[in-house]
Amino acid sequence: MNAIAPVEAAIGDAAWGQAIRSVNEWRGHALHCFAQAEAAVSETLLVMAAVPERGARVKLRRLIGQRFEDLNSAIEAQGPFGAEAGKAVQALFAFREQEALRPILCHGTAKVALDRHGQWLIQIKVVSFRARKADRTSLALDEREAGARLAELKERTHHLVSALRLLRRRISD
Repeated sequence: MNAIAPVEAAIGDAAWGQAIRSVNEWRGHALHCFAQAEAAVSETLLVMAAVPERGARVKLRRLIGQRFEDLNSAIEAQGPFGAEAGKAVQALFAFREQEALRPILCHGTAKVALDRHGQWLIQIKVVSFRARKADRTSLALDEREAGARLAELKERTHHLVSALRLLRRRISD
């Protein structure tokens, strides 16, 4: 018995090039969101550190992960700026749920494929070290899932940047 399957033309170079551009655009937009959040966190820490007495308790460390931790310590209920924090605590918590995506996007190698309808799929792999052993992380997304992840990241970035802008105003006034 022979099965009859429709024969479709192979996806051309133009479609492939467009898929690569689209993947890189998606990745770039996501990295821009992380950069916006990181800048807002850094600026907030600087404003806090400049406040006499309370600012002395605010750390200004080099690595961005440390800065997120330092901001969290400064705005938690018992932190030096807990009283002014407002929605920044929740916005920071919500944004940090996205943190695992950042090193994958920044340091991962990507493979792109197209499905039979011309929609792209991406698999990103990254190797890091934990306790002198390789820690291999992989993320696979189709175009629709990637769009949803980016939309959520943009929303959380906006909320965090806005909440930190308001916090800086409260502290400066």
